[in-house]
Amino acid sequence: MPPAHKGNSAITHYDILYRANDSADDYLPYRVAASYAGSGGVNLGVLSANTEYAIKVRAVNSDGVGRVSATRYLATAANP
Repeated sequence: MPPAHKGNSAITHYDILYRANDSADDYLPYRVAASYAGSGGVNLGVLSANTEYAIKVRAVNSDGVGRVSATRYLATAANP
C-alpha cells in the first residue's frame, strides 16, 4: 500500500529495514537491508536460522526519507 502522503517529489525507492527481534537487540538500530525500486521479492542477506526478525519499510524521494511502516514480524526456518 503506498504512503498516504508522498511529499513534494515522486518516490524513488523504498528502504527495507530489519533487526533480530530478541531482548538482546531491543536497543540496536535497524539495518537497511536493501533499497528497493521494483516489483518482486527482496533478499535481506544472511539471516540466522530459527530467528524472528522485525521488518519495516520507508519510502525515499529527493526530499528525504518518509516515516517507517508498522513493524512486521517474520521468522526464518530452523536448520535442517
